[in-house]
Amino acid sequence: MSARLHRIARPLSLALVLTSACGGSPQSDAPAGPTLPATTSSTTASSDSPLVDLVRSDALRPYWHASLPGRVPVRIVANPNSTDRPAFTLLGAPVVWITPEQAEPGSAFLVVDFQLVDGLLNLSVRYPVEGIRASAVYVPSGDGWERTGPVRVVEE
Repeated sequence: MSARLHRIARPLSLALVLTSACGGSPQSDAPAGPTLPATTSSTTASSDSPLVDLVRSDALRPYWHASLPGRVPVRIVANPNSTDRPAFTLLGAPVVWITPEQAEPGSAFLVVDFQLVDGLLNLSVRYPVEGIRASAVYVPSGDGWERTGPVRVVEE
């Protein structure tokens, strides 16, 4: 694995959970049926952080519901073994990195998963409160990453 991929793989290999307090009832843990594409963005993008690119993509915009109580600011649960904590804004406010112990039960959260395969970073974000998973593929590009195609959002 190249030094560039290794530098990104370690922080990404640790599950990042994005959380924000939300109103409403929690989603069921029951297995979901087949998934169908809900939204697809049609552009590629370059970014220093694939995570920032993915969560800021137009494809996820319909699912944030920033007007609901407790959704802003988005809080990111930081794994103590990861140094990847990009500073960025989402929904008009800076994200807040918190410890796992600070995550509140019943809050909305994003679960970030990835795989490195043949130099490609396959990144996905699951947002159970909305019942969706967004995914995109990235390649190293200069000092950052480039999304190779659209962000796909499927209902779970």
